[in-house]
Order: sequence, then C-alpha cells, then structure tokens
Amino acid sequence: MSRPTSELGGLGEKMDEPADIVRQNSTDLKEENDNRNCTAVVSSDVIYTSTRSIKQNSPIFCLPGELILYIVLIAVDEVSMERQSGGGENPPEIHCERVSYRQLQVTTRMAHVCSLWRHVCVQATTLWNTIDLLWPSNAIELFTSRVRYTPLRLILSPVLDYESATHLMTLDSSTFWNGQIAFWTDFITQNMHRVKSLEITMIIDDLEDNFHDFWDSIRPLKAPMLEKFSIRVAPYMSCVRMGSFSKNLT
Repeated sequence: MSRPTSELGGLGEKMDEPADIVRQNSTDLKEENDNRNCTAVVSSDVIYTSTRSIKQNSPIFCLPGELILYIVLIAVDEVSMERQSGGGENPPEIHCERVSYRQLQVTTRMAHVCSLWRHVCVQATTLWNTIDLLWPSNAIELFTSRVRYTPLRLILSPVLDYESATHLMTLDSSTFWNGQIAFWTDFITQNMHRVKSLEITMIIDDLEDNFHDFWDSIRPLKAPMLEKFSIRVAPYMSCVRMGSFSKNLT
C-alpha cells in the first residue's frame, strides 16, 4: 500500500480502493514472479546444457575403460611408492600412515571424476583390496564391499600419536583401545578366510596388554589364502616384549 497523497484523496480514500484494483496489483505481481521463475529455469537449462556439452567434448570423459584404469593405477601406485622414500624427520611408521591416508584419498577421488570413471573404478576390484585398518570404519566397509571375492591385503600399524589424533576426548584410553581392538578383531575374524596378506606393526607400548587379547583371538583363525604374514615392532620400542606373541606362530 503506497503512502497517501493529496492526488489520491488521503488515507481514507486510499483504503476505499475497489477490490478489482487490488486483484489487478496481485495479478501483476504474480506475472512478474512467473517471468522471473521462467528466466531462472532457462538459465539452469543453459548451465546444464553447457556442462553436458563440455563433458561430451572433453577427452577425459571419453577415454576407453582400459585407459582410465591404467591412469588410475598409475596415480595410486605413485602414492604407494612414497612409502619407500622415507619420512624425513618423521618416524617411518608415521610416514607410512600418512601415505596410507593419501592412497585412500586418491583412490576415492578417482572414482568421483565422472560416472564413467566411477563405473570403471568400482568394477576394478584390485583397486580396493588393500585396506588399512586405521582408516575410518566407513571407508573400510566401502573398500570391503567393492573388492567382492578378490583376496584382501590388510595393514595394521598404529602409530605413536594414533590415540591422541583419533579418539574422542570423552573416552578414556582404556575404552578407546578396547573399542579399536574389538573392531580389528571382528573385521579380521570375519574376513580371514580371504586374506592374502596381513602386516601388523606394533609401536605403542601401552597397547601391549590389549594386544594379548587381540593376538589370542586371531592366532587360531584359518587362513587358506594367506601368502604373507608379518608382525614386527619398531626398533626404538624395545620395551614391548614380542616374544610372548610368537608362540605357535607358523
């Protein structure tokens, strides 16, 4: 409602405007809004068409599946090779953990380039069969589901600062490690029948007591596909007594 003026006869006359004038104003506003909505739809269609055109014309979205997989494997292998480069000032185990997380990021990102790349990556089961048990549980579940019947390669190397960098401050150390040990034990127990390689590195002294339960749980498991098994402790963690873990080890 506009401010009353002398030409319109003041506030009284303005409030007595016929209803058809009010309806006309509403109709005008509706038509204006409809025009704006149509413009927005047209703009969205133009953007969508432009994006689709770019995807159709860009070579990266038109490569054959074999070449896409080759590129992806090169990218993942380059990250894996960083394990051999050393960690500089960082202990080797911390360096390896960072490389492992980079490998997780590269693999998942390659599967999100576009729908074609995603299809190729998801179908390549060997791209997902290396699993670090320090990864988030949802990532571990994702890799396990995509690997299907391909043998697994499992890595478990808790680093020196794994607890402080991972667990919620509301949990005490004992509760945190009990939860981690339970998760690792359950996962290995459920999948040991298809594990091809299992590498365990112990470098945390306060994990020794919990590790007894973990080791006693996985040691009796049958491993018909196991070709490589390693368990070691970092040289600077000599306080961890590994001798008691080696009994009946074959």
